[in-house]
Amino acid sequence: MSENNKVDSNDVMISAIQLKNAITGLDTYVNDHLSSCDNLSPSDINGLNGLVFAIKALSDYNERITVEVLENVKY
Repeated sequence: MSENNKVDSNDVMISAIQLKNAITGLDTYVNDHLSSCDNLSPSDINGLNGLVFAIKALSDYNERITVEVLENVKY
């Protein structure tokens, strides 16, 4: 957030990049740990659950700040 605690377009851009990187991490995790159903462990499932939870939190944050920025845009 900017110094005045208001969300600006930079915050939206940073959040979007973080969300993209989190999805890339999820893709890598799935390929590395879940590509074979023969060797799945509870740890693999817990890791997947954690990644999905984190991506959902980033997505919710991204939505909130995007709406806040767009509501303040003067047309």
